[in-house]
Amino acid sequence: MERRFVKYLEKGYYYYSVLDTENYSIYYRIGFPIIDYRKDVHLITSKLIWLILISTISIIILIPLFLNQSIIKPVMRLLEGVKSIENNNYNIKIDISYEDEIGIVTRNFNRMVQSISQSKNTLETLVAKRTSELENTLNTLQKTQDHLIEAEKMSSLGNLVAGVAHEINTPVGIAKTASSHLKGKTKIVEKKIKDNTITKSEFEEYIEVTDNSTTLIETNLEKAIQIIKNFKMVSVDQAHDELRTINLSQYIDDIIFSLKPNLKNMKIIINQTKPEILKIKTYPGAVYQIFSNLIMNSIIHGFKNDIKRHGKIQIKLVLLDKNLLEIDYSNNGEKISKETETNIFEPFFTTNRSQGSTGLGMHIVYNLVTHKLSGMIKIIPDDENGFHLQILLPVNK
Repeated sequence: MERRFVKYLEKGYYYYSVLDTENYSIYYRIGFPIIDYRKDVHLITSKLIWLILISTISIIILIPLFLNQSIIKPVMRLLEGVKSIENNNYNIKIDISYEDEIGIVTRNFNRMVQSISQSKNTLETLVAKRTSELENTLNTLQKTQDHLIEAEKMSSLGNLVAGVAHEINTPVGIAKTASSHLKGKTKIVEKKIKDNTITKSEFEEYIEVTDNSTTLIETNLEKAIQIIKNFKMVSVDQAHDELRTINLSQYIDDIIFSLKPNLKNMKIIINQTKPEILKIKTYPGAVYQIFSNLIMNSIIHGFKNDIKRHGKIQIKLVLLDKNLLEIDYSNNGEKISKETETNIFEPFFTTNRSQGSTGLGMHIVYNLVTHKLSGMIKIIPDDENGFHLQILLPVNK
């Protein structure tokens, strides 16, 4: 026998029955009024609706509040902290609201910022200390370099003085010899005049000796005066370098003349190709320093003071246009290496330090050309000559 549970509505009642499906007989049934059922269901449903409504409102209000307090605000504070670090502000500390995951992240963030701040302060202190030490070192090096450059200039001036002294000795010596000879002849003639024994021919001879001697004395004294004049001009240019107009062609001759003692006993010829008159407005002391350093560099490094070497120094002056002068300088001495070519203008670089070279000669040339005279200088690789460079100078006539 098969039974089935059924529910049905009849005359305002709900019935629940057990039905025999074979003969359709009802074993029992339970019924209750629909109105009472609906009241009970409505009451329960109303309670559920109110519960759901209150829960929903609570969720809508409380969850955002909870999320705002526990997640959004802490995360925003972290973001503000990150922005502060981006702006190099490490004096920050983020408050911790809850000891949750975000609280742990915030605590670690605070520790990280504190560590970075301490490291930054330590690094800044170390950098300031190192910077101060470096500045002191640079100042010391600059003072040392200035002293060495000044010593190099004084050495150049000393060469000039030696050259002048050497050149003056010859005309002054000749004048002194002529003066002594004239003095001796005068005493002889004076004695004969007193003794009244002088003859006409002897007196005429004395007049001729006097004429020749005074001419010789005058000529050599004029030469000495000119040497002293040139020396005075160049030495003043060295000590008080002021902008003035010079005949550059003649001035280079004076420079070469002042360096003659350094060329003594050396078979070195200085050839010049230049206009006879080249008047420019420049700093003569700088010009002297440039050419004297170049020539001395050739003597010391190019020819190694080899008195047997047939050396040649070539100087060419070409006025490219009315405002630009080209100076081409070369010698046929020993070729310079690639390393020397690269570093020749660096301060203290020298290939002859064992002989007392300071390595400042060419550095001074570079500074004078590029800074003092606002020009350009460069080494020109040359297979034929040992050393070759070009200088371009702006000129004002």
